[in-house]
This record gives sequence, C-alpha cells and structure tokens, in this order.
Amino acid sequence: MDKFQEIKEYWSSFFSPYWPILTTQNELKDIEWLIQEVERLRAIEQAYEELKMTDTLKRNAKRLPGETSL
Repeated sequence: MDKFQEIKEYWSSFFSPYWPILTTQNELKDIEWLIQEVERLRAIEQAYEELKMTDTLKRNAKRLPGETSL
C-alpha cells in the first residue's frame, strides 16, 4: 500500500463525509508534500540517533578500564 493510501485510510475515518472535497489536486499536492516532509524528518531523526550512538560509543572507547559513566 502506498503512503497516500495509508494516510487516506487513516484520516478518512475522521473526515469521511468531507473526503471528496479534500482530495482536489491542490490538497493531493499538499498531502504528497506532507508525506515527503515526514519522511525527511524521520530520516533526520534517525541520523541524529545514529550520531548520538556513535558519539556514545567513541566516548565509551576512550574511557579507562573500570571508569564509569556519569
């Protein structure tokens, strides 16, 4: 199932009486943009988490044996 269909099914439960009105071309472009923005933000969040993990691993590798973290 594509992203648009997933979003449509989720939101249709809230907006079902209005859905035909909401699916004009401009709204479809807005929804597509929103999907891309969410995917971009998820990628940024994942990269940030990976960077934090890498930083933690580097700090842990520099510790002396027996030294504890704060």
